[in-house]
Amino acid sequence: MTANRIIQVIKLLFLLLVIFIIFEITNIDNKYINKPPITIDLNNIRNPQVKKILRFLDNYLGHYYFKFSKEKQKEFNNIDIELYKNLPDRIKINNNEEKFTLSIN
Repeated sequence: MTANRIIQVIKLLFLLLVIFIIFEITNIDNKYINKPPITIDLNNIRNPQVKKILRFLDNYLGHYYFKFSKEKQKEFNNIDIELYKNLPDRIKINNNEEKFTLSIN
């Protein structure tokens, strides 16, 4: 086999892998009214190996996005730590009994 032929085979295998991944992340279901019929999401993946690969790529790309994005670093580092330390452990929410529905049972 020549080097050109090997490169073509690698390209074909990569293309097949990409098509398989697109097939895995796409879900077509038209039974719901308030939901789009086609959803593309990592949670649609049924194959655990493909899910593991895509989660790794997502984490890897997110790491480098944060590393090279000065805006994200600035947003992350401008958090006021004292504000978070002074937040209460519990928050009491007053109820308004007029808005409750009466239970028959």
